[in-house]
Amino acid sequence: MTVRVLGRARSLPALAAPRVTLVERFDDDADVQRVSLRLSAPLIGTLYRYEGAFRYRIEPDTGQGTP
Repeated sequence: MTVRVLGRARSLPALAAPRVTLVERFDDDADVQRVSLRLSAPLIGTLYRYEGAFRYRIEPDTGQGTP
């Protein structure tokens, strides 16, 4: 990972680089997709965490694009 400080790029050693953990699964009981994401840095701990659920559907392409 590279960090820019005062206009100069500095590479972090792999041991200090942040890590992303993503878990995604379908919950049959609730009929939803569940996702859990965690961004952590070994020397600092958790930087960001998100957990949520959603439903999705596949719709045919109408050819109109997104407004």
